[in-house]
Parts: sequence; structure tokens; C-alpha cells
Amino acid sequence: MYTLLILLVFFPLVHSQCNYTSGWFNENHPWEPNSNGNDIERFSLIRARYPWIFELTPWTGLFEIRRASHQQMTNDAISMANYTTIRDGFICHAVDGKQCVDYEIRFCLQYNEYSISTYSPVENQTVGGSEIRPHALPWHVSIQYDERHMCGGALIDNQHILTAASCFQQLLVHLPYSVVLGAHRLSNVTQRVPIDRFIFHSDYNSVTSQNDIGIIRLRQRIDSFSDRIRPAWLARSSIPIVKAKPLIVAGWRTVGNNTWSVTETDELRQTVLNIKDECSIVYPTYNTSKQLCVGTEHSRRDLCQGDIGSGLFDKQTYDVDRWILVGIVSYGCEFAHEGYPGVYVRISAYYDWIRKTVEKMNSEKSIN
Repeated sequence: MYTLLILLVFFPLVHSQCNYTSGWFNENHPWEPNSNGNDIERFSLIRARYPWIFELTPWTGLFEIRRASHQQMTNDAISMANYTTIRDGFICHAVDGKQCVDYEIRFCLQYNEYSISTYSPVENQTVGGSEIRPHALPWHVSIQYDERHMCGGALIDNQHILTAASCFQQLLVHLPYSVVLGAHRLSNVTQRVPIDRFIFHSDYNSVTSQNDIGIIRLRQRIDSFSDRIRPAWLARSSIPIVKAKPLIVAGWRTVGNNTWSVTETDELRQTVLNIKDECSIVYPTYNTSKQLCVGTEHSRRDLCQGDIGSGLFDKQTYDVDRWILVGIVSYGCEFAHEGYPGVYVRISAYYDWIRKTVEKMNSEKSIN
């Protein structure tokens, strides 16, 4: 026992070999005033401090530890007998007034491919927008009527698409609607899936565009994901998005320079946008708690780059960089005067509704 523990002073101590890990954590130090020479690193305490890190990638129960990268004090003569493995981490108790050797820990995680882009989008596009790197947003889909592009949407699991309720205008979905997955150019469609069902938010108002959100269920499940077809992760937190932070929206439409004319494009195009403040002034029905106000960095104008129903994505660092779905294009282009920003559905405000609606769709299908 002692031989194994002494290795902690010189080499990493591996509780289990991890295929996918969190970053290294060193939240406590034996030299801190209130530590009394002790050092404890455990999952429950770290998760409480960084809850967002583990919401995407749950802990498997295994971990690795090593001597701290920036250890301020080392005492190789210290007895290691008081280093103890506990249920969710590792702890050292100082003995005879000698402080523990500082160490850090990382946790083995369950790999989650949601919101990871193999071909990450460029984040410093010009104001006018440009063609996106092919398959940079593998969750972006084309919602089509009679095989003609109509709206955008985002794949959120292996059978459901999140989009705007206004995309369908409350038409019956047994008409020839379908979803195209993994496309960059609409002239080169490789996977099309019919729509089985569409549910609107029960409080959707087509006049004010309040609660402009809906969920599509595909007729078939997606068997496996790839770097071209992959789901997005939904924003859960209502924490405000940093105004200066670039957000990405994409669609198969564009606006001519210095014009208000919207045309469709064959290739998927993107625009970099930022959070704005003007919507509560220019839109009487704008709801800050349920909507996002978004425009370009040097102008309030939305540019109409994203299709109705397209996702708005914020790059956040969890275990890796992930593009989190924070909004859905709702209105601003067709109804606003030049200079007005766009209004997006705030995903975090509807997270519970989305989860419960998907569960309802799945349970109804299993009964049928």
C-alpha cells in the first residue's frame, strides 16, 4: 500500500486508464491558510464549483491523479500513509505538522459528441457574411416542402429537430415535408428524411411571434452520427451571453450589399453576430426573458442571413470547444425596417418544454 502511494510524489498515480477525460483540477492546496497542510480533491466539490463542465459529459466514476503542475512546496520525506482513495476522489491528511504533497486530479468522462464540430466555423467573418466551411455546423438542417428549401432547423438528438413554429404557419405536416441532413449545397442532397410529426408550443402567437418554437419528429431514427451529421446541445443556463462574444447563425439565404433584398443560395452561408440591446425599444412585443436581440458587430442590422428556424450558436469550452444552441431565428428580417436587429427564441427559457415535449413524443410513439 505504502509503495503505491509513494509514487504520487514522483509519478502520476492512475486509478484507471481514461479514454476521455476532463481537464486537470487543483482546487485546494496544502499551503493555504485554512488547509492545515491537508489537500482534498473530490468530484462532488469540483462539480458544485463547475456544474456546466459535467452537464455534457458525466463522470464514469474513475479518475487519475498526479503531482501538481505548479506545486509550490515539495517534501519528499513526508509519509504518504495518510493519502486515501475516497468514493469520489482522493484526500491527504497532514500528520506531525508536515503538509501533504500538492496534487491534481482529472476525471474519466463519458464521451458525448453533441455540439462538437470537426470543421469548426470561422469566427471573424466580414459583416456581409460568407459561405461557411462545409459541414462546420453538422446539426444544421434544411426543412423542405415538396423538396424545396423552406426553413432551417437544428438536430437535437437522433430523431428530433428544433425549429421555429412560424416555419410551418400551423399547416398540417402530413403534406410533403421533409428534412435534409448533412447538406452544404442544396443541389447535392444525400440524406432526406420525411417528417412524422410537428408540435408547436401551445402558447405560440403567430401575430406577436411569442413562443415561436416547435419540434419535428423524423419518421426514421438516425442510425449513427458522423462529422457531417451530429446533434447540437441545448443551452440550459439563463446566464446572460457576453455582448462582445461572436455568435454564429447560418442559412441558405443572403442579403445583397446595401439592399434589403433576400435571395436564396445553393451553399450554406454564415454570419457572425452579437447580442444587442435595441429590441425592447423597436419591437413592442419583445420579451427579454424569452428572446434574444442579435445584430452585427458594427451595426444593429440582422442582415437576414439565417433562415427562419435556424440555430444561433455560442462557442463554449467544456471538456473541448462546443457550439451550444442558444437561439432560434424568429423574426426581424421580413417585418423590420433597415437598421433593426433580429429577434431569436432564447433556448434556455424553453429547455424544460423541449425536454418534456420530446419525452411526450417518444411515449406516444411507443404506445402507438
